[in-house]
Amino acid sequence: MKIRRHSKDYNFIGDTITGTTFRWGASFEKNPKYAPWPELADISISNH
Repeated sequence: MKIRRHSKDYNFIGDTITGTTFRWGASFEKNPKYAPWPELADISISNH
């Protein structure tokens, strides 16, 4: 499954099967330091 998020100055693409992620800004030359929102969430349900 592919995940894609984008805004004016931020782009994110992730592949849930391989774990590969790509992040870039308004262009490939402008790399953002931080994501404006959480990119991924890792949730675990257990009995402990």
